[in-house]
Amino acid sequence: MKFSGYFNFDEIPPSSAGNGDLKMDGITDSGAAEFGAYDKVLMPPGSHPTPDECVLLVKTQPDQDVDLPMGRTICFVTDEGRPVSATAVAVDRKDGRVAMDITVWEKTE
Repeated sequence: MKFSGYFNFDEIPPSSAGNGDLKMDGITDSGAAEFGAYDKVLMPPGSHPTPDECVLLVKTQPDQDVDLPMGRTICFVTDEGRPVSATAVAVDRKDGRVAMDITVWEKTE
């Protein structure tokens, strides 16, 4: 999925309408995607978090301003409680967009 600005992962298919669940602010000089606003967690290199790990980390170690380098993953939770894992796979500096591999899980209890 390639996007910039706000994105809503509770809609099917995901949409850029409204305020969404994730907000991309731009691309850094080093080529990382800048994400602000909502709580999220930058995962260590090579991490493949489970839905429960994402929820726990966002609850206990949230950060609102994260620079996401290519190949790294962030975890966040949607407005409706769905855990999400998003890995940056490419950046288009000209268009100011990032391509990401996204996994949205159903709510955990």
